[in-house]
Amino acid sequence: MRRNLALQPREETGSRLFRLGGLAGLLLGLLLLLLLILDFLVMPRITRQGAETLTPGVLGLSLPEAEQTLRQAGFEPVVEARRPDPAGRYASGAVMGQYPRPGRLSKSGRSVLLTVSTGGRLMRVPDLLGATLRQALGLLGDARLEEDTLTRHWRHDERFGEDCVVAQLPPPGDSLTPGDRVSLTLSLGPAPEWVSTPNVLGLGRQEAGQWLERAGLAVGFVDVLSGEDPTLPVLEQDPAPGTPLVPGSAVDLRFKERSQP
Repeated sequence: MRRNLALQPREETGSRLFRLGGLAGLLLGLLLLLLLILDFLVMPRITRQGAETLTPGVLGLSLPEAEQTLRQAGFEPVVEARRPDPAGRYASGAVMGQYPRPGRLSKSGRSVLLTVSTGGRLMRVPDLLGATLRQALGLLGDARLEEDTLTRHWRHDERFGEDCVVAQLPPPGDSLTPGDRVSLTLSLGPAPEWVSTPNVLGLGRQEAGQWLERAGLAVGFVDVLSGEDPTLPVLEQDPAPGTPLVPGSAVDLRFKERSQP
């Protein structure tokens, strides 16, 4: 009886150790299961999110266009610098550099560094006073500038012959970027005693005004507001076409049908 009582604590100790070993095995199994889940389910998703893709080229695009293109491709655009373009190849606000370069494989979601142009080197506006229109266009071309034909004006001038430049905007000596435009006022020569009113019926507002100005006349009353359609044709003019007028006289234009009483 004493022997049996002496052996009983040893049996309980062994049983306890067996249970602890089983618990450790269970924990180890759970750990292995967790690793398998990470390996087969979680990691593939992370890998797919960081998959490599071709970096789109955005050189020459405006900054908003470049940002939209990069975000649609899964990249994050970041403006790294803004610099002038001495060669004048990129307009102000256009992307002139990017990293990574176009066509390179990059992780989706990474940042693409952009360098944005602040415009080309400044060009000095030439003095065009007294030059013929052909000469003026040549001088503007040499300075890598253009004429703004939509704002061309005419007026009588005693100093210069017909189609010579009597005024310009911006004035000589101002600085512009390549491709900017200069507005010219051309001479109609000395003012005659009278001019014949041109026929501007059917023309749009801007074209009608240019024809009248080129004839040495001015636009008088018009029945359209500044926000209305500028392409409305002239329906009536007063005085009528062919009427002799003193240079500088005004011609009234009507673009809309008369309202019914």
